[in-house]
Amino acid sequence: MTIEPTRGGRPAVGAAALLLATTWLVGCGGRPPPGPPSSDVELVAVHVRSLPDYAGNPKSFAAAFAEGAAPAEEQRAVLAKCQVEPASPAVIDGDSATVEVRVVDSRAEKELGRATWTLVKQGEKWKLKTAPLP
Repeated sequence: MTIEPTRGGRPAVGAAALLLATTWLVGCGGRPPPGPPSSDVELVAVHVRSLPDYAGNPKSFAAAFAEGAAPAEEQRAVLAKCQVEPASPAVIDGDSATVEVRVVDSRAEKELGRATWTLVKQGEKWKLKTAPLP
């Protein structure tokens, strides 16, 4: 893009200033990126959504659960091929939570069903206690 000089031989600084001011006032059209989750409901939702990612690695998958609560290898293999979303906000009761989840087969893009999962808070982290498949 070239800026043509105006009558006085100066570049069209006014047009550039107007463009800059408009961009500044309007912005890029988006909101600022959301910060990290802060409420327990948000933290539970993030943990639930992340389970298929954790399922790709047996060690990470086991760490997503409370001690001794990780399900069998077969369930890990199934969840690695799924997407999981909270169907509704989690219900928090102190250091425990219950959330209804929607499980979708990522490859077939078909909902497998819904199930109720339970979590416990250990320190500052939420861990799954039960995560049955639908």
